[in-house]
Amino acid sequence: MKQAQGVSSRTLKDYQEHITRFFTRHPDAYNPDNLRQRVLAYMAENIAPATFNLRREYLKAFFNWCVREGIFPENPMTDIPKKKDPGKIRHPRELKGRPEQ
Repeated sequence: MKQAQGVSSRTLKDYQEHITRFFTRHPDAYNPDNLRQRVLAYMAENIAPATFNLRREYLKAFFNWCVREGIFPENPMTDIPKKKDPGKIRHPRELKGRPEQ
């Protein structure tokens, strides 16, 4: 799917890693009756917002494809919102909350 869209080999590798990690941790997620619960458990792990958002994007795209192909009846990621990522500190003064002068 993504190869046909011309994405980089790095992106393809990332998709594979995220999807493989999910199904390795939750092997019974192949059953549509278990899928939503397993996705919620996976997304509830204690991870950084940036990691959460990456997982969300990769799995959401994968499950969108699964729905289009008739593999799953619906995307379990549909109503899982992104987490706010506070970002990285760009300048030491931001540590103190002072604007740069």
